[in-house]
Amino acid sequence: MSIVKERITSVEKIENNIPEYVYDIEVDNNHMFFANDILVHNTDSMFLFIEPVLKSLYGDKYDSISEDEKTEATLKIVRKCSEYINTYIIPEMLKRHNAGDSELATKYNFTFKEELVIKRAMFLDAKKKYALWIINKEGKKIDDLSITGMEVVRADFPRFTKQMLQDVIDKILREEYSSFQILNLIDKYIDEYKTRLMAGDYTLGVPGGWGAREYKVLTKTIRGMKIYNVIYGPTFYEGDRGYTFTISKVDGSKIKDYDKKLKQMRVEGLLIKNDQIDVITVPEGVNLDTSIFYPDIDAMLDIAIYKRLEPIIDIFGINIDHMDNLTW
Repeated sequence: MSIVKERITSVEKIENNIPEYVYDIEVDNNHMFFANDILVHNTDSMFLFIEPVLKSLYGDKYDSISEDEKTEATLKIVRKCSEYINTYIIPEMLKRHNAGDSELATKYNFTFKEELVIKRAMFLDAKKKYALWIINKEGKKIDDLSITGMEVVRADFPRFTKQMLQDVIDKILREEYSSFQILNLIDKYIDEYKTRLMAGDYTLGVPGGWGAREYKVLTKTIRGMKIYNVIYGPTFYEGDRGYTFTISKVDGSKIKDYDKKLKQMRVEGLLIKNDQIDVITVPEGVNLDTSIFYPDIDAMLDIAIYKRLEPIIDIFGINIDHMDNLTW
C-alpha cells in the first residue's frame, strides 16, 4: 500500500433534511486516510495468537505457570512487536521509498493499544461474528464473556434462544466442553423448549413489532397481530410489539363465531392456502392458548434452536441436518 498526500481543493456542503447528519469521508477502495498526519478513519483491530510463543518460552513449565504471569508475558510480547516495527520495519520501508529521514522514522511510529487479553475465542464463518473470553482489558484483570454479531445480542430472537446460546458458548469457551457434552447440553435445552412451548410460554415466541409504515407484503409478526385482533378483539396497533408463533393446526370449535372470523381474515388476506392460520402473535405477558392453537414444533425448533446453533456446532464437525442420528 502506498501513501499519497493530496491537498483538499474544495469543500461542498450537501443539503439534507436529516437532523444530526453525519458525513462519512473515505478513500475509494481503501476507506482509510490520513488527515493532518493522523489516521482518522476505519482503523482496524488485530488479533495476535500468542500461545505458541508462550509455550516456546516456558517449555515444559507452561502448564504450571499462573494465568497472571502468562498475561504479563503476553503484554510484553505485544510491546516487543511494536518496538520491532518501529525500530526496524518503518525505517526500512522509508529507506526503500527513498524517504530515510530520521525524523520521519519516529513520526510514523506505531503504538499497539493493549486492549484485550483473550484466553479463548470462537470465530464463526462470517464477518464480525465471534465470542471472546476476556481475562484482561486495558491492563486490568477481568473475567468477561464478550459476544459480537450473534443472536445472543439481537432483539429479534426469543429470550430462550439467547439464554441457550449464551450458555452453550460459555461452556465451550470456559469449560472446553467436548462435542458429546455439547450435544447432551443441547438435548436438555430441546426438551425444556418443547415442554414450555406446549405450555404456551409467550417468551418462546419470536419478538417483533408493527412498524408505522406501509407494507407491500405483511410480515409474519404483523399478520399474526391482525389475526389475534380478529379472534380476540382490537389489541395490537401500529408501534406495538408481540411474540409470534408458527401454528400447525387450529381448533376452531373453541373460537366463538369462528367461521365468520375466518371469512374476515380471508378478506383481509391474512390466511395461507386452503384458508389456514399458520401464525399468531400474542401480547407481552399473554401465553399462547395451546388448547386452540397447536404450535408447529418442528418449525419453532428450527427458528429458535437448530438454525441458531448450526454455525456453532459446525466447529465440532457436526452436521445439523443429520442430528437425528446422534441424539435428537
